[in-house]
Amino acid sequence: LNIGGIQMSRDDYDRALALEPENINIYLGKYALMKLQNDEIGAAAVLSQAERLPVETAEDRLLYAKIQYYQEDESAGELLLSAAEEGSTQAYFYLGEVEREKGNYEQALTYYNAYLEWGNPESSALYNQMAVCGMEIGNYDEALADIQRGLLVSTPEQAKTLRHNEVAIYEKQGDFESACEKAAEFLEDYPEDERMLREYEFLSTRIDTAG
Repeated sequence: LNIGGIQMSRDDYDRALALEPENINIYLGKYALMKLQNDEIGAAAVLSQAERLPVETAEDRLLYAKIQYYQEDESAGELLLSAAEEGSTQAYFYLGEVEREKGNYEQALTYYNAYLEWGNPESSALYNQMAVCGMEIGNYDEALADIQRGLLVSTPEQAKTLRHNEVAIYEKQGDFESACEKAAEFLEDYPEDERMLREYEFLSTRIDTAG
């Protein structure tokens, strides 16, 4: 997949499932691949297959809860809590996702921080979600710090998302000058980004108006 061989990757997932038809992780990997291909029907079918697998261990419950989460099943939160109580600390990240999507940003941050406190790996996705939550509750300084933490562990593609949100945080804070400066820096690296170009033009007018 990482070298662009999407069909090769899909064939390998099928071979892996033929060898281990009860391995939920393989189903979730194939699901992510099919989502990448915008094959929504195929992705849903993969989750339906995975849903019928036996759930016996805490790890199984975490993976099954992820299936429910992807299916937007409201019972995912209960299963995630159960998995976390049984020692699957990765469940805290998905509990954070559930709460963030409900708009419960402070509770989401509690779960995200618990995920880190249990020694789970840092990731750009995690810090981006924490920054979004911080922005929504008005904790702008911490949100900007999370952006910087995320940039330290991000790929160039992941950095684009973080830097987009960095501009949004400064803008929501009312610091249009810093937002405009960050937007200009972003466009130096990604000049083809039309959304940021429109944002930069808007921010420029706000600075002119304030001046």
